[in-house]
Amino acid sequence: MDLNADDRQFFAAVVKIIFSNPFDDARADIRALAPGASRAASTSNNHPFAGVVPALEERLGKLTGSAAVTLKTVGARDRELFGYVLLFRIYHRYVDHF
Repeated sequence: MDLNADDRQFFAAVVKIIFSNPFDDARADIRALAPGASRAASTSNNHPFAGVVPALEERLGKLTGSAAVTLKTVGARDRELFGYVLLFRIYHRYVDHF
């Protein structure tokens, strides 16, 4: 499965956020990805970038539907990008348990 241009652009923006300083101006990037994300971040697990998770979950849900998507099913061109996105999603899903 190859990502379409919109998904690739969205996931690339998420990866840019992942590797940015959470105390820098990246919050503007988050607001661009997901309106209301700054507010959501303050009510979630206190991580400044947690606000992007709902938009990410929605995008992943549309992309995967009911089928399981793994790194092996994603095209080689998008595999690294998708891997970072999945790790970010997993981290934010379980961070409150630690």
